[in-house]
Amino acid sequence: MTKSYSTNLTQEQWELIEPLIPPKTEMAPVRRIEVKGQAQLHQQVSLTVNEWRKAQQLGDSYWLYVVWGCKTDNPQLLMIQNPAKALVGAAKEIKQVTRYIVGAEALQQNAINDKQ
Repeated sequence: MTKSYSTNLTQEQWELIEPLIPPKTEMAPVRRIEVKGQAQLHQQVSLTVNEWRKAQQLGDSYWLYVVWGCKTDNPQLLMIQNPAKALVGAAKEIKQVTRYIVGAEALQQNAINDKQ
């Protein structure tokens, strides 16, 4: 026998709200997680261009987990859903140019001599 409480719903009340409750499902929502760790507390993290683009593309299913204090006795976990949206005003884009430096000796060794 079920104990009655003053907060129990009547059958009539239950029938009104039951259709509003999502059905039970065996599948949990998809959560795509990028994890960044920092040795000390309160340090910035960086995301690659690809990580930021994925965050933009995947929206609410993309999470950024930041572990501060990995080398401390009391690490802290920060969980940020949809970081591209949540952090858009705080994120600073750093443009970097990838380039290749070739030494003079290699240039000389591989040059084609037209006067052969």
